[in-house]
Amino acid sequence: MNSSHIHPTKSPASSLQGFTLIELLVTITVIALLAGLTLAAVGGVNQKSYRDKAKAEIAAISNALEQFKSVRDDYPTNSDTNNFYPIVLTNNSNSIEPFFIANKISTNASRQLQDPYGNEYLYKKPGDKNPASFDVFSKGKDGITNTSDDIGNW
Repeated sequence: MNSSHIHPTKSPASSLQGFTLIELLVTITVIALLAGLTLAAVGGVNQKSYRDKAKAEIAAISNALEQFKSVRDDYPTNSDTNNFYPIVLTNNSNSIEPFFIANKISTNASRQLQDPYGNEYLYKKPGDKNPASFDVFSKGKDGITNTSDDIGNW
């Protein structure tokens, strides 16, 4: 036997192939992209659900204000008809609170009605968009009035 032709034998551990660094980086990148796309899609669903919830709450507020009018012959008044005001429930004799309770409309700790974005709902009588009655609206996601994301009873 010629010793110059002897090949060393491979141990079982050295015969196992692992992933290369490039393969691992590509796999991690693909997973990160898929996670990002999933989160973006879920975020869009949340925004739609916020808008839908605000629309439903505005409809309930409008219904409560109509019920108030049917009992009191007019809508609640503002001290200044040129501005919008947050809807705040009070315990005085002209309170709209019973109508809101009947419509299962809840308030925050300061008794203001808040939209899903954390902004107060605004009320104005007579309304700019509904001059014969009132406007109730949410400032939407951006929290600024008179922008395209406002949600109202118009």
